[in-house]
Amino acid sequence: MTKYLNMTRQLNSFFKRVNKLTERELEAESTFFQVERLARKKSAEYIWEHMAPNGLFNNEQNYWNELLKQIPTRGLLFEFGVYKGRSINYLAEQLNKKGDRRRIYGFDSFLGMPERVNKYGPHKDKYDLKGIKPVVLPNVNLIKGHVEETFATFMDNLKLKDKSIAFMHLDLGMYQPTKYILEQALPYLKKGTIIDFDELLGYADWQENEYKAMMETIGRYCDFEHIAYCEPETVTEVKAAIRITRLYPTHR
Repeated sequence: MTKYLNMTRQLNSFFKRVNKLTERELEAESTFFQVERLARKKSAEYIWEHMAPNGLFNNEQNYWNELLKQIPTRGLLFEFGVYKGRSINYLAEQLNKKGDRRRIYGFDSFLGMPERVNKYGPHKDKYDLKGIKPVVLPNVNLIKGHVEETFATFMDNLKLKDKSIAFMHLDLGMYQPTKYILEQALPYLKKGTIIDFDELLGYADWQENEYKAMMETIGRYCDFEHIAYCEPETVTEVKAAIRITRLYPTHR
């Protein structure tokens, strides 16, 4: 009986290994796997072509720390797409540690996205907080509402002589709202402005979302350089940060 049970366990273990191997082989042969593979290959080629010196990270906090070292000491700080506040609170905490007294303004409807973030991404409802703002640090100001309805009014009503932008973290995922924000921000950009894109590269239709919005706005009216990339170990999307090096006179 004992011998029979041992043989059964060994056979079960063997078939489990065979099944896992078969699943990996099937995945590697699937069309979707090949699409993802091509997307990542094109992303790698883009990074290789636009390499940032000492700018490859697999840890978000190290990546953001590097960006905060390089942002201009004067100018506004923004995040678009706050969700539960993880990134904006981290950035705010690091600003405090540096003795930087500036506030960071976060824009979000807290109602999710109006559509799926991208063709292959999670459903819009994943980001729906039912309109409830997250808890944030004192140096964070949250502006509730869709960015198309809030950002331009916010900038118009801001009582500052210098409305230049030092830093923007864009985590909107989709092409249209990202392009809108970049178009609205163009008059306030300056040499040295850093823009952090949360999902610029790495997934199946990356060339149709944040990347496309960047090239149709920043790429048309500014010169820029890539300063850092981040591919966290738990996700496929690649974050990328650029710095404005020159603005064309026609953009204003």
